[in-house]
Amino acid sequence: MISPRRIAFASLPLIAVASAAHAAAWQAHQYDTDGFAVEFSANVKVRPLAVNDTTQAKVVRATSYMQVGGGAYAYTVGASLFKPDARFDFASGVVATMRTYKCRAIDSDTTTKQVGAVIREVRGSQCMNGTVRVGARFVLARQWFYQVVYLVSTDASVNDAEHFLQSFRLTQR
Repeated sequence: MISPRRIAFASLPLIAVASAAHAAAWQAHQYDTDGFAVEFSANVKVRPLAVNDTTQAKVVRATSYMQVGGGAYAYTVGASLFKPDARFDFASGVVATMRTYKCRAIDSDTTTKQVGAVIREVRGSQCMNGTVRVGARFVLARQWFYQVVYLVSTDASVNDAEHFLQSFRLTQR
C-alpha cells in the first residue's frame, strides 16, 4: 500500500498568514491530462509532486497545481494517477493529509458517492499554528486521487476559498 504521507501536501508554503483582502477574478483552468477543471484567481504554479521511490513505483504521475496569495491564502490541487495494480487506501490518505495541517478542530467531515467516484470534504480550524483554516475535497475516481485544498488565515474571509474548492470538477478523459 502507498504511504499517504508521501502524497500529502505537508510542505505547502503558507507564509506567515496575515489579514489581506483580495477581490478574486476567477478564471477556469482545465487540465485534460489530469482529468479535472478548477478555477484559480491568480497565477498557478504547476510542478511534479515529489514522491519517494516506493511510491514512485506505484504512481504513473503526480502533479501539483498551486496558487499562493500574498501570505493570506493558498489554493492547491494534487492529482495522482496510480498504476492499475496499485493499492491505495482512500480513508488513510485523507486522514494523513489532514494530520499534516495539525488542525485543533475538525468542523465538518462528509462523504458522498457519485458514479465512479468517492468524494470526502473536510473543514478544519485552528490549524498549523492556530491561525489557519483548512478546507479540503478529496476525490478517488478510478485510479486517480485528487486533493483539492485551501489554507486561509483565520482573520480572512473563506468565501473565495470556498469558491475555489467548489469549482473543482472531473472532466472526461
